[in-house]
Amino acid sequence: MISMFAGLLIFISSLFGELSESVGKKQVQKKTEDIYALGFLNSFWVSIFFLITIIFGADFRFNFASLPTFLPRLFLEIILAHIMVLGIIKAERSSFAYLRLITIPLVLIIEIALGNSISSYQILGVILMFAGLFLLLFRNTKSRTGFWPVAIGAVIAAITLSLFKYNITHFNSVAAEQFIITSAIVMYFCIASKLKSKPINLGLLIKPKTGVQAISSGLETMLVSFAFYFAPTSIITVLKRTTAMFWSLIFGHKYFKEKGLLVKVISGALIAIGLICIFNNLN
Repeated sequence: MISMFAGLLIFISSLFGELSESVGKKQVQKKTEDIYALGFLNSFWVSIFFLITIIFGADFRFNFASLPTFLPRLFLEIILAHIMVLGIIKAERSSFAYLRLITIPLVLIIEIALGNSISSYQILGVILMFAGLFLLLFRNTKSRTGFWPVAIGAVIAAITLSLFKYNITHFNSVAAEQFIITSAIVMYFCIASKLKSKPINLGLLIKPKTGVQAISSGLETMLVSFAFYFAPTSIITVLKRTTAMFWSLIFGHKYFKEKGLLVKVISGALIAIGLICIFNNLN
């Protein structure tokens, strides 16, 4: 049975994640940030928080035997970070969270490939999930904006999540794995911004709104990373995507004045029933 502690970590982390991405999207619209500044702010405090946990005694264990799985994850995480920034900017907040649910059936497929079985209820759950997504995209053309970056990111995320779980189960500690990965992402956005002849304004880290954005992103990733110690990848993914859908619907409607609330609620209900079918049969 899933740890209540893991569920609490995911619920709180999803709120921090939605707060960070919503503020970041708004700041890009106001031209306070560009794509590289957004990516940098969403990664900087993540790296710093993991460094702090290491300084204060968190287990720092990196096994070089993990390189065959760690290096592909590092490469894919950098690509994913860039693609997700594009998705945050282009997609509606609620649609962004809904489309990322594609990760869930893909994680299930990966777990099946690793030897786990799938039940008829889980198959029904996947069907209902995609029915909800189809309704959302078919009835609301604006919800299709930013579809490809988010959908591609969801596919990559299924792979990176599975690699992350494998690495911390067999080789590395959470702090070591995540500190190296997030530091590399921070470096990527800094270098990419420099190559575009527009260095990132580090003052954004201490401004009220962008500072909250950066710190919230850091807290989200740190809490989710440690939640993987307490539950399987599939369950963590289901909880993470479901709570993200809940918060994005609220923020999208209240903060961005997004339309089509009824269709989104119906789509969300179908997806929620599908998730219950999947969740009820996960070990």
